[in-house]
Amino acid sequence: MNSLLDVFTVLTNGTAKFIDGLGGGVQILRSLGSVGMWAFSTQIAKGINTTITNIENANFKAEQFKASLASIEQSKAVDNPVTRSLLGNQEQLTRLSKFMTP
Repeated sequence: MNSLLDVFTVLTNGTAKFIDGLGGGVQILRSLGSVGMWAFSTQIAKGINTTITNIENANFKAEQFKASLASIEQSKAVDNPVTRSLLGNQEQLTRLSKFMTP
């Protein structure tokens, strides 16, 4: 039992000396914090850019879809059940595109 305590004592003293050699615990925490902040800020920026790009692409596709629906509506091809279904979804598409506008 004493030999086990002696081993932990040596390990604890060695760790304390190592931390003191690096400038103390506060300095180590500051360094780790700054590295963490840099890494997370980079990832957050990439995520925000990806989200903006996805929203812009979705808005572009929604506008294309709305133009297609307008073209179908103008051609009076409403007798087709698929066309009627698409035109019925136009209101929902318009609401979604307004929600996604940056």
